[in-house]
Amino acid sequence: MPDTRILAITPGDGRELRPYLDALEVDAVLFREPGRDVAGLVAHARERGLTTHVHACCADRPDADYVHLRSDMPAVGTPFGVSCHDADELRLAFARGAAYALLSPVFPPTSKPEDTRDTLGIRGFRALAGDRPVYALGGLTDKTAFPCHGVAVLGWFFEVSPAEAGLRVMALRRALQKANSVSS
Repeated sequence: MPDTRILAITPGDGRELRPYLDALEVDAVLFREPGRDVAGLVAHARERGLTTHVHACCADRPDADYVHLRSDMPAVGTPFGVSCHDADELRLAFARGAAYALLSPVFPPTSKPEDTRDTLGIRGFRALAGDRPVYALGGLTDKTAFPCHGVAVLGWFFEVSPAEAGLRVMALRRALQKANSVSS
């Protein structure tokens, strides 16, 4: 299995994101900033070599690599990804032409402590994702991460300072490298 990709998802709380973009050594970033213009942030992320995803809830859809949609939104003409929570949503997302999907919750989300939905766990995630480009979302940290196409992280990165978030990315990468070497 190729190295697990790390996707950071912004918290949508209006904070200054450039310090996080500078500190997070991730593969990609999904800007989930309701009503906010993100063109400058997308340009900054691209300068850093990050793959860029812009959620449809943003005020603008700059020239990002992907548009990200909720499962109930219609497909768009550009490469897109979809948030999914079960087998039916996942199947529909790829049938509509999604380039990737986020599947959650794998574990209890750190960004939503009040979330009481049943979690998939590693086995449930793998059964639904199969060999498709699906990111695990929900409760992913250096203690819970596992080899898969990718892990998507929101709360664990953005609940701390940019410097601490950068250290968390390094810890997550180490954990994923170790898990990937064990599963090979």
